[in-house]
Amino acid sequence: MQQLSKNFKDKKVVYINKEHKDFDFLYDDNSLNDYLEAQIKLGKKYIFIDEVQLIINWEKTINSVFSKYREIEIFLTGSNSKMLSSELSTLLSGRYIDFYIYPFSYKEYIDFNKLKNNFNSFKGYLDKGGLSLVYELDNDELKYSFFKRYSFKI
Repeated sequence: MQQLSKNFKDKKVVYINKEHKDFDFLYDDNSLNDYLEAQIKLGKKYIFIDEVQLIINWEKTINSVFSKYREIEIFLTGSNSKMLSSELSTLLSGRYIDFYIYPFSYKEYIDFNKLKNNFNSFKGYLDKGGLSLVYELDNDELKYSFFKRYSFKI
């Protein structure tokens, strides 16, 4: 989502990543509301929030901002079952569009990486998986950290 937010050239963007300690001060709907109101007064028009479910009652503020400032565009990501709950769909009814991001299939992997369909590319797919973020990481240590975080033991 951070990459997407960089595409807005006029810099009227608020980008919040709740996985970063820099945003620990945004912990509930009141703190989020105060912060967003201040940013909107500074002329911000686009709001990006990664892992929004880490903010308690976030949907109240998002609903309020959406209702109050129709010109503001809001983009949210989340990664747990609460994001899919019927309560959420009731609160934001008619105000959101779901985009489900799935890992690359093997075909998408070879197309994206401009590889031939052979044993080595299949082995690479099995090693790296289909998670697109991996291809943006420049070194093996970052890739290892990423896989360690998102993998589980059977």
